[in-house]
Amino acid sequence: MELIDLNAEQKERFYELITWDGLATLRTGDSVAIGLLEDDEPAGAIVVDPGVIGDAEIISLFVKPEHRRKGFGTELVSQALTMLFSVDNMYRLTLSFTENEKEGADLREFIRYLEFELVEDEEHGSYSFSLGDIASTKLISGIQTENVTPLSETFSSVKNTILGKHPHLRHFTDSGQLNEKLSCIIGNDSNDNSPACLIIGEEDDHLVVAWAETAENGAELMYMLKYAVEKGIEEYGDYKMITVPYINTNSKKIIEKLLGEKAVSSEKVWNATLYLSWTLEEAL
Repeated sequence: MELIDLNAEQKERFYELITWDGLATLRTGDSVAIGLLEDDEPAGAIVVDPGVIGDAEIISLFVKPEHRRKGFGTELVSQALTMLFSVDNMYRLTLSFTENEKEGADLREFIRYLEFELVEDEEHGSYSFSLGDIASTKLISGIQTENVTPLSETFSSVKNTILGKHPHLRHFTDSGQLNEKLSCIIGNDSNDNSPACLIIGEEDDHLVVAWAETAENGAELMYMLKYAVEKGIEEYGDYKMITVPYINTNSKKIIEKLLGEKAVSSEKVWNATLYLSWTLEEAL
């Protein structure tokens, strides 16, 4: 096992092990970023934003599955803390992570093992259901979609503006996983730089709502959702699964009202905090 400073060397070799947010933080040059090599092959990486006043945040942490339960994750976090303490007094280290319900609680148990305090973020997470389940709901069945335009037929200037406003969508555009036939906007005005939009991506064997933006008129979201569902059924069939994230209590309630018992929780978000030996007053 070998640990290397990714701000100094070889960071390109570790890009596939770092999240998009982690890469953005790494490119600032101000992060603590460490790669772990096993037999001269990338096996894990961590990227930490040092923050201010000793309040740092883990932006990306990953160890390849075949190298887990070998102490590599612990070593990455430990080395990151050592580097953080070498330049500043530390008050706490935080981490927010998403846990897939089907994949179990391995990450959560690992974070708890490191003595982080864990709190479930009840306002963030996601539900999964089939396209057929959505199509059968009463709220969707009576909606018209005449004013909806697929992203594939949208003016390029409008499309580029939509995708450029949200850096996290690069994951789908760069990997070719953006579904422009299902993604859509309301209208198709070349002068409209902020149309209501619904962006659909593809991940593994399911679809995912990558972004949704509407005016105060919530009906716009229903129009676009129905359009995406109908086109999705045409392309994939009724049983294709789609994951819809919620980002606040209101959006969670809308999903639950729309799908009821058919809305199955697929991911939960956890906030973790490790309080270090320094107090905030000492860090100041």
